[in-house]
Amino acid sequence: MNIEDSSPSSKVVASTSSASAAPAPEKTVAQVIAASKHGAQPLGATQTALLESEAAPHAALDPATNPILDGDTLLMGAQPMDTPLDASLDAPFDTPLDASYAAYQHPITDNSHAETATAPASSPVVAEPPFFAQRPIMRVESTLPPSGSSKLFGVLAYAPFITLVALVVLQTIFTLDARDLWYSDEIRHADAFRNLLDGGKWLVLEMNGQPYPDKPPLYFLFLRALYEVLPAGWQSIPVVFFVGAALSGVLFMLSTLVLGRGAGRADGKTLLGAGLLLLSTGYIMGLLHYGRMDFLFAALITLSFTAFFIAVGHRRSMLWMVLAYFAAGLACLVKGPLGLALPLLATLVFTVWRGTPGRLFRRDSLMGFAVAVLVVGAWAAGVSYTMGGPSYFINVVLKEQVLARAVNTFHHKEQWHYYLVRLPLALLPWSIIVLCLPWGKVLLPSFWKGVLATRKPEAEGTAFLVCIVLATLGLLSLLSGKIVIYFLPALPALAILAARAVLGFGPMGAAMLRYAMAVFMAVAGVAGVVGTLMLYGTLPMPALGNLPAWHIPPNVFFFAVSLLFLGAAALLVFGLGSNRPEGVLLLMTLCATLASYPLAKYVAPAFNAILSPKPIAQTLKSYVEAGYMAFTHNDYGGTYTFYAEQVVPEISLENLAQKAEQGTRVVVAMKRKRFDKWADKPACFTPVYEQWIENSRYVLAACPPLGQEIPQPLPQEAVVPPIAPIAPIVPQRNGTGSTELEKAVPPESNGPDLTKPTVCEPPVEESPAMQGIPGEQAVPQPTGQPAGEQGEPTEKSEPAELKDFSTSAGDKQPNQ
Repeated sequence: MNIEDSSPSSKVVASTSSASAAPAPEKTVAQVIAASKHGAQPLGATQTALLESEAAPHAALDPATNPILDGDTLLMGAQPMDTPLDASLDAPFDTPLDASYAAYQHPITDNSHAETATAPASSPVVAEPPFFAQRPIMRVESTLPPSGSSKLFGVLAYAPFITLVALVVLQTIFTLDARDLWYSDEIRHADAFRNLLDGGKWLVLEMNGQPYPDKPPLYFLFLRALYEVLPAGWQSIPVVFFVGAALSGVLFMLSTLVLGRGAGRADGKTLLGAGLLLLSTGYIMGLLHYGRMDFLFAALITLSFTAFFIAVGHRRSMLWMVLAYFAAGLACLVKGPLGLALPLLATLVFTVWRGTPGRLFRRDSLMGFAVAVLVVGAWAAGVSYTMGGPSYFINVVLKEQVLARAVNTFHHKEQWHYYLVRLPLALLPWSIIVLCLPWGKVLLPSFWKGVLATRKPEAEGTAFLVCIVLATLGLLSLLSGKIVIYFLPALPALAILAARAVLGFGPMGAAMLRYAMAVFMAVAGVAGVVGTLMLYGTLPMPALGNLPAWHIPPNVFFFAVSLLFLGAAALLVFGLGSNRPEGVLLLMTLCATLASYPLAKYVAPAFNAILSPKPIAQTLKSYVEAGYMAFTHNDYGGTYTFYAEQVVPEISLENLAQKAEQGTRVVVAMKRKRFDKWADKPACFTPVYEQWIENSRYVLAACPPLGQEIPQPLPQEAVVPPIAPIAPIVPQRNGTGSTELEKAVPPESNGPDLTKPTVCEPPVEESPAMQGIPGEQAVPQPTGQPAGEQGEPTEKSEPAELKDFSTSAGDKQPNQ
């Protein structure tokens, strides 16, 4: 686009086609206008009008006229109009402010901005460049003098994605096989993934022998692709899960950079700062070592956010709308309908704020929505076909899994203010940034003028990021089920806003941040040291493979990490030598990366005993191999299936007691408190293994324990009462030398053989059928027959004569 005056002596040319022309000295718009007013470089009327219209949007972004736009402000981090625009100074992604940027800076977005964005009729129409080629504008550079850390930060900012990928690799590569799978998501998803590998159950996942409609299949297909390309030594399911978590974290970092560049118009330093903020947050560090689909879910939603922002900025944008809805549809196939709900709600709030609420109801948006419905509908049709009709998808997937969890969930049910309390704790240490912001400026009218300025095209990126955070927080707070990880899709936008604030801190804000971080690290270090000394020797040694005999207890590694935190606190106070915020970011990220290895490699495996159900599952497996039937009661389905290597079905206490009374050998895993409260529990159930898992004590009870037999009750008509022992008969001699027993022997009898020991069997008490029958004697129990446990005769020890005698005796009448 050429802008020229009729006077040949005053001519300003800004052309994208004149590549061979010598570059003009870099000047800001404000400098050109000021020079023209003082006569140093006279401009024509047309030039002055166009340049003043170019500078007008920046007037609201000038810290000299708008107090909220200094370096200590989070909401508006725009570059002031008098800041030099040379790319070599600060931002690696910056390009000089040439005429092509002047033509692209205010593209026609919709009817509401057409008046201020329309180019002169004689000017050629220039297409807008891709979002990644546009010049970033939305950051205030810190006014503090540069330091060594800030220079290193600037070098790393030339390739922020490479820097962030390297950090993710360093935090995860050495810990992929360190620990067992933990309760409850990892262990249950591992069973579903094994069924996908072995049985091809992917359209409708299967867990513990039953359909598993809780999760769509896309993340598990992603893991299947990883399984095929990983080397043979890494093709165990736990390793695949941890590799999937790390790779999903890389995609999450990439989506953060795309959002910052496409929507936030952030430069390289802001993008790097946002990534470092995330990778030095304890919660994100933990998720990199936990096998869940949330990183992939959040990455797709973040890409959808970016595409929606670019599409909404144009009157029509079929390609970006389709991409936005397509990414949202894929997110739905990862974890559910929030993949579409969050981008749509954030974009709707943004369009209302900018004054174009009908933008999402135009033809391109409706076409994009049809694409999302097609993506999700293809899976829904497959589920309906596999499960015998649409009723399963409607009743089980939509009603039970989607609607019920949103309105009245059966777990993770929390109050509406849950995220306001938990998020600051989960986002430590960087939630401390809130304490360093100049909240007093909220009372100034200029602050609210700056807020209203975000409705203009040049500041819409900031408004969109804020809309993402607020819309996500509002929607999640209305849902019945709440956990911190649900907020993950909004963290990229929040990290970009936070990085913009941190890198723009003035002297006071930077000093507050530095010392606040030092206090946090000191408190964490002292708590770690004290906790290590109090718990020394209580953490069991993890199974670390073929390591030498000099195993170091995990307590020692935890103690070393605590000392690392104390050292970081000392460096923050005495070692940085400058209040530049870049040094704080680099130091905190370095500390987090160094701490991740011992924590994930040595300390985390020590918690297998209290977080992994593997011990109970393997004990249960040994009972099944001995012929027992295994069950679980009132727990997540599939908790023990993966490590037990077989289906462990759920059972009620009534059915469990019935099986035990029928003589079936059974073993059951349940919570200890439920086992103790089991009122009509059969006496044969004995706890054989106990383990604390997550936040409850679990017990494995067997009936009977391995190595013992179940008492077999006799039929009701043949029950023999317990035998009462009596004193043995001892022969007594009288004065004649003969015994009383000899007198009782008839003369024709030879008498007992006293040379042999006398065996005196205790008589059996008369049964009800024998009582009152004269002339009959109790039939003694034959010798050599085994008796049952606890003195009760078994069915085999019952003499055959007793049944015959009882039957015949029952026909006799008592003799009076």
